[in-house]
Amino acid sequence: MAIVIENDAVSVSLMSPMYNITGFEHAPETDAQRVTLQSALSTLADGSQLFEVNETAGCVQSSEHNNLSDEKAHHEAEHEDETDHDDGDHDHKDLEADYEFTCSHASKLKSVHVGLFDHFENLYTINTVLMRNGRQAAVKLTPSNAILTLDDLF
Repeated sequence: MAIVIENDAVSVSLMSPMYNITGFEHAPETDAQRVTLQSALSTLADGSQLFEVNETAGCVQSSEHNNLSDEKAHHEAEHEDETDHDDGDHDHKDLEADYEFTCSHASKLKSVHVGLFDHFENLYTINTVLMRNGRQAAVKLTPSNAILTLDDLF
């Protein structure tokens, strides 16, 4: 995950194997998997419940986009000289989600609670890169350590 704070804007980019979000890493094959995927996409659409900032910063979500990418084509291109492989074994999907927040008082942005762990039980760690005012920090988040305290990082 990458978080960029610039002027009054906060951008969050998340990339994860679909398994971390849904419990499976292929296109949904059953009704239960289709329901799980739709529920996950619905949850991912509301960045304000996934990324909570301190109220004094006055941040509101201004946009969101998510996408499932299919690694099958990439795998097949790498192994095009192989003639004997099962297509189903290589169907890998990743999820990419991007969020934009606009803050009325970005200078007062002190913390970000990453609520992804509260919604996705297969998510155990999130490697996070933060950028703010030309400075960069890296943090590994876990369910027990899901709050980014910006003053401690910058």
